[in-house]
Amino acid sequence: MWEIIKYMFYCLSLFISVAFGNNPDGLTWVTGLIGFGTLVLIILLAALLFYCILLINYYFFTDRRKKRIIKE
Repeated sequence: MWEIIKYMFYCLSLFISVAFGNNPDGLTWVTGLIGFGTLVLIILLAALLFYCILLINYYFFTDRRKKRIIKE
């Protein structure tokens, strides 16, 4: 499993290298697509983490404010 993850990050590094104008050896369409897919997965995981943080923030902090307003 770790070999697959290492290979995905290797493809991502090649993909980023191409984005900056370099032409690395060993880059094919397959490694480029795997690198792009890895980039999309990382962005989706970051968005999911951000969404979880927003949900936690909403449930832990807005409920208390609503309860205080109701009690007063």
